[in-house]
Amino acid sequence: MQNIRHDIMKRLESLAWKRSSPYCLDCKHTTILAPANVNKCGMCHSQNVTRVLPGVGVGPIEWIIKQFLLESPFDADAMFDEHLDGTKETVTVGNTTWTLSNMLKEAFPTAYHGLRFQFKSTMLKRGLIMRVDSELYWTDDIDDWLDRQQEATPSRNKFH
Repeated sequence: MQNIRHDIMKRLESLAWKRSSPYCLDCKHTTILAPANVNKCGMCHSQNVTRVLPGVGVGPIEWIIKQFLLESPFDADAMFDEHLDGTKETVTVGNTTWTLSNMLKEAFPTAYHGLRFQFKSTMLKRGLIMRVDSELYWTDDIDDWLDRQQEATPSRNKFH
């Protein structure tokens, strides 16, 4: 996962470990790991162990983190439109009145896409947004979301 601040990535990993449980892919049980080896099922002693996120599915910690981010309602294109529309209420051209973002999209689509790309690049460089795969998220929103989740999440894993 690229462009995620180290501190936020650590918090996401910690939450993923707390919310998920070990799951053996061989015996298909949510299991307690063998105490001497965290990569071994405590029931069948298989080393084919991953994590289960209740109500969502089975996968490694990286997959669980992606599932958390899917829960988060952050829309990069809407961020840009809000930024544009916050600079001026409306634009009137002839008899038509538009928001700045809609006017640029309709009348100057190439300029709109270029400005949107530049906006995202600048925000990434400043650390205000983060890229996870092809999606962009506000850093502060993820940070706030993590604060709320960690307050409400009891640990499900006694060995981590």
